[in-house]
Amino acid sequence: MVENLLMATGIRRGGFVGAQDISTAELWAGIGVNSYFFIGAVLLAVTTVSYFRRSREDGYD
Repeated sequence: MVENLLMATGIRRGGFVGAQDISTAELWAGIGVNSYFFIGAVLLAVTTVSYFRRSREDGYD
């Protein structure tokens, strides 16, 4: 999400390793892709924690 903030504020338009001069469409495409993977990682972490908690409650530790 830091990369998204850098791109949206114009501090670093291409992200950490991207080109400096990108179009608005490329900017929003990059933000969309980064957000998609960030949300996926958060959901995976939440699901994993939930699984382990339920496993402990059921006695499968």
